Amino acid sequence: MIVQVKSNLNSELDQLRALGPGSHHEVVGVEGRLYRLAGECGSVLFDPDLFENDVEDSRPIVQVKTNLDWELAKLQELGRGNCYSVLAIESGHFRIHGDGGPCLYPPLLFTMEDETWPQAWVAQGDPWRDGVAGWPELIAPGFMESWHDGDADAIAVYQRVLKGVPLGPIRSDAN
Repeated sequence: MIVQVKSNLNSELDQLRALGPGSHHEVVGVEGRLYRLAGECGSVLFDPDLFENDVEDSRPIVQVKTNLDWELAKLQELGRGNCYSVLAIESGHFRIHGDGGPCLYPPLLFTMEDETWPQAWVAQGDPWRDGVAGWPELIAPGFMESWHDGDADAIAVYQRVLKGVPLGPIRSDAN
């Protein structure tokens, strides 16, 4: 599975910055798993993971995460127009190997180049909701936590699995 970072990524990041860390906003609609917020730039879809709380029927107000700058920095490391192999889909997010290693990114930032799952992938539940799909070794419970904690065995497994997987960026269409 190959995805390409949207060419208008900087515009979307600017819209997120305009919300302001810690600020509260009314959700005017929910489309799939995305929140539609009305703002100065018009009505825009945002990933719910950028907010501290979920929408409740009685209170459609969300608060922008206070660590929004870290989230935005993580997104900017990918580079506009670059294509990446998806290592897994976890609860509706793509796990991609970026500069900092394997991280989760919202699919809203990408266009699909190739939707074909590698034959070796396995799925547990619905990966677009609360499940996961990907390389069996990488989606084992606790594996990514062990990798991020620097566990030598997890790092060795990760490197072994990725030997045949092109890491990103695969190519860049950005000028």
